[in-house]
Amino acid sequence: MRKLRGLSVMLCVLLALQLAIPYWTGASAGQTDDPGRVQAELIDQSPESVKWRITLNASGTEFEGFRAAIRLGAGLVPGTVTNDENAQVSTTSDGYDVEAGPGNGSIRLDITAAISDPNLSVYEIRATASYPDGEFKASHQAEAIKPEIPEPEQEAAPEEADDPAEQPAEEDPGAQPEGEQADSESPPADSRDQPAEEPSEGATEDQDVPVEQPAEQPESPADQPANSSDALEAQPEEEVVEEQEPADQPSAPVVIDDNWPPKDEEQVPADQPPAPVVIDGTTDWPAETEPDGVVPDPPSAPVVIDDLIIPDESDETEESAEQTEEDTLTELPPPKAGLAAATGQYTPDPNAIIVPTRLEGVSTNAHTRPVLMWVNSGLVHVAVKSTHRLEYMELVGVRNTTFDRYNAQISITVGDDEFKPDGLNGNTNDAHWTVFKFFADDLFLKDRTNYPFFIKGIGGGHDVRDNLVVTLPVADVTANKNWVGGKEHPAINLQLIAQAEGEARRIIGAEKVDGTETPAWSNTWLQVPQYNPFGRPYEFTADEVEVPVNYVKTIKGTTVTNTYDPVKRTIKVEKKWIGPAGESATVQLMEDGADTGQTITLSEANNWTGSFFVNKLDDKSGAEIAYDVEELELDGYSTVKTGSMEEGFIFTNTSTSTTQVDVVKKWVGPKAGPVTIRLLADGKVTEQTLVLSEENSWAQSFTDLSRYHSVTGEEIDYSVEELQVPAEYVVSYSIDEQGAFIVTNTAQAAMLTVLKVDESDQPLAGAEFELRDADGETAGTGTSDKDGKIVFGNLEWGSYTLVETKAPDGYRLSAKLIEVTIGAGSLNVEKKVVNTRIGWELPNTGGMGTTLFYGAGAVLMATAGFMLFRRRDEEE
Repeated sequence: MRKLRGLSVMLCVLLALQLAIPYWTGASAGQTDDPGRVQAELIDQSPESVKWRITLNASGTEFEGFRAAIRLGAGLVPGTVTNDENAQVSTTSDGYDVEAGPGNGSIRLDITAAISDPNLSVYEIRATASYPDGEFKASHQAEAIKPEIPEPEQEAAPEEADDPAEQPAEEDPGAQPEGEQADSESPPADSRDQPAEEPSEGATEDQDVPVEQPAEQPESPADQPANSSDALEAQPEEEVVEEQEPADQPSAPVVIDDNWPPKDEEQVPADQPPAPVVIDGTTDWPAETEPDGVVPDPPSAPVVIDDLIIPDESDETEESAEQTEEDTLTELPPPKAGLAAATGQYTPDPNAIIVPTRLEGVSTNAHTRPVLMWVNSGLVHVAVKSTHRLEYMELVGVRNTTFDRYNAQISITVGDDEFKPDGLNGNTNDAHWTVFKFFADDLFLKDRTNYPFFIKGIGGGHDVRDNLVVTLPVADVTANKNWVGGKEHPAINLQLIAQAEGEARRIIGAEKVDGTETPAWSNTWLQVPQYNPFGRPYEFTADEVEVPVNYVKTIKGTTVTNTYDPVKRTIKVEKKWIGPAGESATVQLMEDGADTGQTITLSEANNWTGSFFVNKLDDKSGAEIAYDVEELELDGYSTVKTGSMEEGFIFTNTSTSTTQVDVVKKWVGPKAGPVTIRLLADGKVTEQTLVLSEENSWAQSFTDLSRYHSVTGEEIDYSVEELQVPAEYVVSYSIDEQGAFIVTNTAQAAMLTVLKVDESDQPLAGAEFELRDADGETAGTGTSDKDGKIVFGNLEWGSYTLVETKAPDGYRLSAKLIEVTIGAGSLNVEKKVVNTRIGWELPNTGGMGTTLFYGAGAVLMATAGFMLFRRRDEEE
């Protein structure tokens, strides 16, 4: 008993250490498809919360945007999130959604999740990042921080079990030596296995009750009898105590539903291997049956599997102390008919293999070993052989969903191969298979690495924690790079991608190739696993990290082909003419200011339009190319370019042909002073004028005149006009045979009116006059009418002499010559000519006759006066 008590104390201490180590070390596990795309790491933890850091696009790769879904596992609710403002983060019921815009920045999120269920042992976060080139996942599991179990509670159960433990020992003397023999054959670590598997020894079972509870499950000792050996198995949720049955009464089967067991079910023959019981997808195989094929008496303490309770292998009767090591596994009734797992056979996915596994380190527990792994229909199976009952398994922090437990020494068949639960240490008679099942999507097992796992055994000291090592077939894989077209073939990062059916792509590696390899543009990866860690075959393809500019990527197997297919743009060119069109015009293309050597000839045949088809992006830099166009010089034309690279360019060529307008001044009549001539274009006044005078011989020219209109291109119609025409002149315009403008100023016609009157100013008819010019030539003749008028019309400007050639009858002919001047200001001249009647004609001045006349007149006057005065006197 002292040894047993000492062993119990040791087990309690080891259990306390097992619970405390995760708290001290912060045990956790994390994994990722590609740390450059998505990472998950633990940065802080407390009993109330867990804080993780999620890093997206740590590699700084340029993307057009990507999304990420971050989900919290069971027992967690979203808390706070610290965003570096490079992305939009929205909270969901079970995590966060992240959306990042274009760019190459990395995103770091610090996420604090509150613990809603403190009874879980592991808390998990998962991140799935969706990039344009694929989906990448990362996860991290953090073990719960549990308070240290006080020592008084560890020792309480063994102390209570002292008295009951001694009672079976007295009734069955052989039981106590058997327990001592187990102690002596195994080291202390192994000795912890014996009480959990030997419920027949009451003392041992009672002392081991406290350490059989899983670390994360509360104990319920109040539900069990203090002196019952059935307290051996740990109860995660609640314990159900079966009533004791007589030892000779057959055990009752476990009732799964109202239809079980069938009333007409036959007993299993003794020589037929026992079949498993499937509960919620969990198959539990009974222990060895009795010789008559009847399952032994039912246990009193339940075992919880997938939230269903089945009886434990313990027996409350005193006869249970007589059981040996071979009778320690749970014995259950046969399963329902038709259940697939009842055959004990497994089939991997088509083309999948069975993956052998081993431990990375050296475990002190040589009684439990995971040795096989395979996948079927999305479930990863891990076959573990053990001499102890197992409760659950965690692989990379993920707990199994279901499991199949087989009876001792029962083989399993995977595919065509049979596997026995052999090769273990300890109580090998109890060696059996437990097949744990995981969802493949939950595991995220990476290539070429080892996987941490934890197997929880029922009873203290039966747990196994280590790294799982898988053995897969390997081979060398070569990827190649081909170029089609193009001049620039830059070095690229060639990737080898492996993808198993139903899962995301895995990047095996990336190597830079530049054409200097042998063979050129290829790389070989050595010793590449040909299957994923579950055993699914890989299909290998090649890829490249970044496609060079102006190339299109195609992938066929492990060959990446880049075909030169640049994004094109069209540079449009149009030609317009002002004036007569030339025969053709040549336009050259400029690239970033340099002549490309490409030209287009525009002519009437192509409607004076054309286009350049060019690369939009530069082959080397990837920058957008700036294009321009220039026209080769054309003689006789000026050129104006408008437009842009995007809208197209227009060249307008205006004829530079010139002309001149000659002007000559002519006079009809006397010449006046200088005159001013103004130029008109298409009838519109211009600012150009000329002054014509005697100094320039009355002739000048308008020179360097544009021949064609700058807008319409029509030939301009030039004309002239004289400003301030002299009075009494009439201007007229004409063009001579040489195209010169003739501006003629014609004096207006003059008119001379002669009025013939007598001495009493009465008009005299019949008087004849002759008008002579300055040269004495007769310019016209005329006879006065009844009004005494004579009109000489259409007289040119100049000096004239008016001569009366015949006087009216009874009137003397006027001998006086009348001078007349016709000109500016004197265009209508009137002259009055007075004629006298025929009578005495006084002699010319100075003659003797005048004196006689005067004398005679004086005498007559004197005589007349004398006679006048005499008559008066006589009258008086």
